[in-house]
Amino acid sequence: MRSTVSLDQGLKNLRSIRAEFGDKLPAWNEADTRFQFIDRLLIECFGWPREVIKTESRLDGDIRDYVLDNPSEIVWEAKRAGAYFDFPADKDKGLIQSLKSVMSVSKSADAAIRQAQGYCNGGGIEFAVVCNGDQLIAFIGQRIGSSWLDGRALVCRSLQQLEEDFPTYWQCLSPDGLFERRLATTLGYRIETNLPRKLSSRLMRYPSFRYKSDLQANLRAISELLLEDIVRTEAMKKRFYNECYADTGALSRDALISQQVLKARYASLFPSQEGSPTLEAAKGQDEAGGLTNQILTEALAKRPIVLLGDVGVGKTSFLEDLIYIRAPKEFENSLLIYVDLGSKAALNTDIKAHVLNEIERQLYAKYQVDVYEDGFVRGVYDLDIKRFRKSFRVASLKDDAGAVDAEINTFLRETVADKSEHLRRSIEHLASGRQKQIIFMIDNADQRTTAIQQEAFLIAQELAQGWNALVFITVRPQTFFQSKRAGVLAAYPHKVFTIEPPRPEVVIEKRLLFALKVAEGKIPASMLQGVRLSIDSMAYFLKALLFSLEHNRSLTEILANISGGNIRAVVEFVTQFIGSPNVEAEKIVRIQSLTGKYNIPLHEFSKAAILGDYSHFNPNSSLAMNLLDVQNPDPREHFLCPLIVAFLMYEHTAKDKDEFVQASLILNSMQALAFLPTQIEGALRRLTNKRLIETTERITFEEDITGLVGAMPHGFRVTTVGAYHLRRWLGTFGYLDAVMFDTPILDQQAEAVISANLETFEIQLRLERTTAFRNYLNAAWDASGLRVPYFDWHEVVREGQDQFDAVRRAVEGIQKKHATQNKGQNWNTRGRNKY
Repeated sequence: MRSTVSLDQGLKNLRSIRAEFGDKLPAWNEADTRFQFIDRLLIECFGWPREVIKTESRLDGDIRDYVLDNPSEIVWEAKRAGAYFDFPADKDKGLIQSLKSVMSVSKSADAAIRQAQGYCNGGGIEFAVVCNGDQLIAFIGQRIGSSWLDGRALVCRSLQQLEEDFPTYWQCLSPDGLFERRLATTLGYRIETNLPRKLSSRLMRYPSFRYKSDLQANLRAISELLLEDIVRTEAMKKRFYNECYADTGALSRDALISQQVLKARYASLFPSQEGSPTLEAAKGQDEAGGLTNQILTEALAKRPIVLLGDVGVGKTSFLEDLIYIRAPKEFENSLLIYVDLGSKAALNTDIKAHVLNEIERQLYAKYQVDVYEDGFVRGVYDLDIKRFRKSFRVASLKDDAGAVDAEINTFLRETVADKSEHLRRSIEHLASGRQKQIIFMIDNADQRTTAIQQEAFLIAQELAQGWNALVFITVRPQTFFQSKRAGVLAAYPHKVFTIEPPRPEVVIEKRLLFALKVAEGKIPASMLQGVRLSIDSMAYFLKALLFSLEHNRSLTEILANISGGNIRAVVEFVTQFIGSPNVEAEKIVRIQSLTGKYNIPLHEFSKAAILGDYSHFNPNSSLAMNLLDVQNPDPREHFLCPLIVAFLMYEHTAKDKDEFVQASLILNSMQALAFLPTQIEGALRRLTNKRLIETTERITFEEDITGLVGAMPHGFRVTTVGAYHLRRWLGTFGYLDAVMFDTPILDQQAEAVISANLETFEIQLRLERTTAFRNYLNAAWDASGLRVPYFDWHEVVREGQDQFDAVRRAVEGIQKKHATQNKGQNWNTRGRNKY
């Protein structure tokens, strides 16, 4: 939001107002003071737009005179003209004064300041002004990490001083100045961010990998071969997709968010008032087989076929299933150029050059065509050569055959020098001669920067329009949105095909069954030669996984939710789980081999997801987010992220048809709980980048030296990842035991208790410190005053109590076992002594 007047115009308007009333305002009551002067001061002099000025807004029964901006940034409390404020004696009449000193010399100022500060404290508003017309006092009404009374104030003693020093007041109190936090800078204040060190900083080695046993290391290596690498093996692709491909768009029964959100995955990508393409779920084939009529319609219109999907939803799998299973006849009768802009182009910044080089390479490797072979070149340009022979350049040389040939060769060299045009002509020549369709697939652009993705789309448009080709390109929703907004996609398609993720548990089950067939030798795989010693163990582990997924719905639930629709992430997680140092692989293999069934408990899956391969929680690598982390020394902030996720999930929160909640509603609701806009926006950005929530524009936020930055989007909605964190992880022993190391403890006594025996992995001591951490959070919640219908920390604790009880029973079992062993040793000792 910008100021509606400039500094010069504001000063001019102030002089006009002073000319009306002189150096002293009439003895108006408060209402007249507001109407006759303060309204005009705000609008005409400081440039506040009328639409962001809220007057007489209610908060807990109190009425605030003015609350400015959205989210609320500053409160103005009006007093009647003539109710003068005294200020500390100062011959220089300095603009900056100690807040305590102002309050100590003026009872009227003290009362007004405390009233305005109460409004700040109750409404999550950082700045406050009290004004009686002739005078004003501006101060920081809510400070994090220190008392607001310790601050300073910007004061104005008279209308004359307001005019003389208007540039300073305008810099601090206009919308532009407030946005740049000039008042805070002028008062020498910045948000206190001196936090206690996280417990992880006290560990001798952090972050540190947990060592794998030989079996775990072997299982990990083989799982990568069977679940990930085998997909890339050309000889296995057709059978793999025939047995493992799962249809996109299936709605998971285990998702913890509404089916409406799953159905509307790509809805609200474009504002309703903007022109936008039609979004339609992509299908591999129609009822009659072959490519769908919708895809062919887009191709005939010479537009690229845009496959829109988030990272990891299966865009590459959709394309390869199309090639090998759904439409093999079409692709067998085509010249297919598949361009991978992911790993194969990682070192290339000139994407157009990479695409052209790939076309040349694949024509030679797949179709045995050398586009620069003499006979082929002359075939491509046969008609051009005939026309050239009749040109003026050759007419005078018709009696000199050698000179004619030299001119033709020069002409051909000049022609093929334009690589892009030469390849286009070559492709057309081949397609015509072999009676084949030209198909381009530009894939994995979403693994590159936004600029490269936009360039890839422009290349796809050129290929579709100028090369007479059927062109597929995969892009991310946020890239498509940003490119359209930036004008890159001026000729964007009328129809975009969305790739929606399949059910994660179905994908994993199919892949595990396929991997088991390979491990048991039912599907031959040359890549497994030399690793037979570990294949038996792998087969047992795979059988245990399949048995568990069939009989333990909590496992399919975690797969369906923590991935957020990223199927690639699910496969990587299961690969990581197999052979994880945090999973008891030896026990699983032993019991499965003896009994033929082993039901893997949920906490093993959760532990692998939260810790990965590390000994302790590492926020940079974990699939989990630490919801209890804080950026400011405010104990209430431990609950801000959970509050936001819960608010988005609350059935009575106002949402649009696609379950998005307006950002302004979130900000206002959290401000009503006395959180500052900076805290709320910071939490929204962290939650978005960890995929617990998503934005209407499907963007993530960039990071600079100050943290995550970027303008607030129109709205947010919760994802399955966020729902799982809140409903399944937050209060459990495994989660709290892990994130405790990543959470600043803002109470010194609690920190001393929690940090005792910090290095140990002994279960009894872990239970003691995790219980102490939970007690610290209980106390922080009780003192916070946070009471809302959509979130209760004590209810979270109650829901997680079963896991704490299970750990306690395990500890008691260990203690009894040790007591029995010690008793036996004592008995043996007595016996030996006796004899």
